[in-house]
Amino acid sequence: METLRIKGPTWFPDYLKSCVEGILLLKEIPTEGGIFFVKYPKNLSEEISNLLKAFFTLKNCAFVKFNDDLKLFDNVNQDISNFIKETSFVTGPSEYSFKLIERSDKECKIEMLRNGVTFPINNPSHKTVLQSIFASDLLLKENINVVCFQMDTECLDLETNKVIYKIFNHINDKIKNSGKHLIVFYSDSTHEFAHEYLWRDSIYNSFAIIDSHLSYRIKNYKDSIREINEALKQNKFERLDLFLGAGASIESGMPGGRTLRLIALKELTNSPTIEDDEILLKKALTIIPENLHMDVSKITLEYVMSLLQISGKQNLCQSDVMKYFEERHDSAEKNPSSGYILLKELAEKGITILAVTTNFDQLLDISLPNPKIIIQDDQFESEDFHSIVRGEKGSTIVKLHGSRSYPNTLGIQIQNNMELPGPKKEFLKAFISSSRSEGPPISVFFIGYNFADLDITEAITSNLGYLRIRPIIVSPEMTPSIQTFIKKFENVPAQATFIPFTFDFFMEKIFEIFQQNQMKN
Repeated sequence: METLRIKGPTWFPDYLKSCVEGILLLKEIPTEGGIFFVKYPKNLSEEISNLLKAFFTLKNCAFVKFNDDLKLFDNVNQDISNFIKETSFVTGPSEYSFKLIERSDKECKIEMLRNGVTFPINNPSHKTVLQSIFASDLLLKENINVVCFQMDTECLDLETNKVIYKIFNHINDKIKNSGKHLIVFYSDSTHEFAHEYLWRDSIYNSFAIIDSHLSYRIKNYKDSIREINEALKQNKFERLDLFLGAGASIESGMPGGRTLRLIALKELTNSPTIEDDEILLKKALTIIPENLHMDVSKITLEYVMSLLQISGKQNLCQSDVMKYFEERHDSAEKNPSSGYILLKELAEKGITILAVTTNFDQLLDISLPNPKIIIQDDQFESEDFHSIVRGEKGSTIVKLHGSRSYPNTLGIQIQNNMELPGPKKEFLKAFISSSRSEGPPISVFFIGYNFADLDITEAITSNLGYLRIRPIIVSPEMTPSIQTFIKKFENVPAQATFIPFTFDFFMEKIFEIFQQNQMKN
């Protein structure tokens, strides 16, 4: 038996499982044909290439890499030839177009013209466009059923992105129900390519992610929108249940939890120039000897802030973390992202909104009109949460980790950050089960929340048999903690699901669905 040896990265044992799992997702490609997108980390390009070349040593398969020679083979498909002649785009003062040049009986070359004149192609985005055409032509060959295209999307600007989108739409129409597949491996750290051209349309049949820690499949755009619509329909398009984490405020300019943790670690270890989380975490644990063997992957911002207090920083409001937070908050309060603006418009249209959050910013407070805000411990002790969860009219905000408006409530204070107190657990119990005793489970959108708070996650999942909510996790990317949370729901009727949207894009879709429903009525 021949042994297949694959050259991998230096941390190959850790990364191999994720890569192989990601590639094995391809075995589930729909048989009718179409486009399958797989995202991978750009810095692992060579390793991914080696894995793909090994995997695609199959009959009737072709492999195209973004830095291959720019040429087409003989018998260029007439459809592709016509497509090239009709395609052009404008960037700045220049108009770009394409043509085919016959170099021999066996080979043709794609040329790009700038204002009608051939020029040397050095721009990576132009090269990626040409490779997309090359991959499309290969796929239409009679003897090829699968083309794997490793594409550099991070080099694409707005106009070349549009051309890529046009090419993929064109080829998708040609290969539907043909049994042929274009498998596009791409890197996109900014989410721009996915946001603009994958989330917004269903030009692909499937979409998968290979990351350094995990691999997974996600729904396409149409299925995601259908799921959101069904969730809103449960409440007759009159109510919206949200659970917001730090990711919901990032597009307003607020820092994420990891950024704040990095700042806290720098202050704790007196290491202002170190930017590596792992180095700072290990250094921080040496400050408190009994914590030397703690798993660094489980250290939250709240835990680091408790170490900061133990080390002598009593007034956390004067810490570097809070100073940085306040600077960003001043700007975000004046210019909240479109998601918060649309949330405000929905509330003003009479939609009942229950927003539970672990954020201590006040973006919800200023976005929702006259909200009931539950922050203080005595409020959690006295409120009728069953009534709130069942759907009190208007807007209600429940802040599990406190608010900057009441510094004593902040979850980063040492007396608050160890475990949720009893009254807050009682609220979560009402939120997920006892107040929703009739009908099917109600969908709750968890937006920008990574489920790293063990006490909250435990409160939600400790008794899945009595759970009366169905979690829909909305985040531009999966994390190990999100994946672990979703797996807990595999054997219960109300299975958790994942939608790869940012907060702003999600709210844009929510707003459109509410508007469409109002027009029908």
